[in-house]
Order: sequence, then structure tokens, then C-alpha cells
Amino acid sequence: MIGAGVRLERYEQAGVERGGFLLGRVHAREGRYVVEVLRAVEDAGGPATRTSWTFATTSLLGLRDAMNGHRLVGWFHTHPGDAPPHPSPADTALHRDLFGHPWQIAALISPAGITCYRLAGEELRECPWSPTPA
Repeated sequence: MIGAGVRLERYEQAGVERGGFLLGRVHAREGRYVVEVLRAVEDAGGPATRTSWTFATTSLLGLRDAMNGHRLVGWFHTHPGDAPPHPSPADTALHRDLFGHPWQIAALISPAGITCYRLAGEELRECPWSPTPA
């Protein structure tokens, strides 16, 4: 679930990838995880081009101050323009290396919309998401 106040599509910017962290809560329900995204924190310090983006080390170190009692539930980034609306091998490696909990998600924002993924074995697999009521 992505909170009504979290507007990930606002990060889409033609010409360059952008990204950041997703903060929120995790609920276990009927043997499954429900991730509630309450806040998106952009990482504007990471290197970015039209086809790549990654976290700045300083952003990872300073993230604890921004968490405000929330958990790090995942990350997001954009694929602008004609980039494919699915995770690249680099996206999968980043998620596997930094977001190893089974409930942590990756949200990909593209002109086609927002798609969420979770780690399944060594791959990112699409997972359902829905906005929470306002």
C-alpha cells in the first residue's frame, strides 16, 4: 500500500533517473507481508544519468535521521522516457545487496505508471500494490 500523501510520480523527470528511500510500516497478514509506504525520501546526491542512478553513500549514512520511527521498507527510482518499465540487472543487484528482507520493495516509476517489485530468490518479481484511502 502506498499512502495517499506519497506521490511517487512527482519524481518522474524526463532525461535523468531519480530515486530514493521508502519509509513506512510492515504488517504480517495471513502468512503474507503488507507494506505500508508512508514517506518517500529522495536521494538527490547520488550520481544520475538518463540510464542509471544509484544511492550516495552519505545519503545511506544520514537516513536514520529521516526515518522518524518508520522502517526502511524499500526504495524507488524512475525510468524516464523510453526506458523499459521493468528493473534492470543493476536494479536487481542493488536491491539484492541493500534490501535483503523479504518484505522490502522496489517501486519503479516510468511513463507507464508505478510498478512494485519484491525479491524472489535472486530476481525481482512484480508484486501488487494499491494506494491507501486519503
